[in-house]
Amino acid sequence: MSILKKADVGVGLYLLCAVIFFIIPIPSIMLDVMLALNISIALIILFNSLFVREVLDMSFFPTLLLFTTIFRISLNVSSTRLILLTGDPGNVVSTFGQFVGGNDMVVGTIVFIVLVLIQFIVIN
Repeated sequence: MSILKKADVGVGLYLLCAVIFFIIPIPSIMLDVMLALNISIALIILFNSLFVREVLDMSFFPTLLLFTTIFRISLNVSSTRLILLTGDPGNVVSTFGQFVGGNDMVVGTIVFIVLVLIQFIVIN
């Protein structure tokens, strides 16, 4: 029987949080923190992949991409749940929506449709 590494425990907690966010509604303050953490992790992964010296240094990239995608989907479900239940998704979602949409419903809808199409094309 081997002893778990700290990284293994961290990955396990990361995925456990993702599953919990699918099931349990979280408060908007916690959603703001998790979205900020998710954006930070995405930037760290981006910069690591840009500055990697050899391909084998990023051999774990597909697994990492899968884990971060699961976490991001769980945050999307949580933010959608908060929007539908309370109408207040938190500061991060509101600020991002105002920045991208420019407080115009038509522009926001078009940007949303473009982002959905891009995600479907990338996933498929």
